[in-house]
Amino acid sequence: MNIINFVKGIKIGIEPYFFDNVDIEVEQAVKNAISSLEREGAVVETVRIPTLPYAQYAEMITIISEASAIHHQNLVEREEDFGDDVRFLLKLGEIPSAVDYLQA
Repeated sequence: MNIINFVKGIKIGIEPYFFDNVDIEVEQAVKNAISSLEREGAVVETVRIPTLPYAQYAEMITIISEASAIHHQNLVEREEDFGDDVRFLLKLGEIPSAVDYLQA
């Protein structure tokens, strides 16, 4: 299938949040690719996902809680085997409730 036929008329939503804190080279490469798709007939629109900036917090709750669940017994029995940074994160992961975790 020719890419021109595939792209023509397809809608592409771009959330500006993804350009925050990105290296300028990466941003330019993505914007160039978007422009290329537009030239081939894609329809590009700005979309807003209001909760997107909070996704990183939900991800941290999920990742740290899961790591804490996996390593809980070792943390209880052999706390000194963990470095200060890892021990801190694992203990932090035990703070969120099940409700917090599931909502994240």
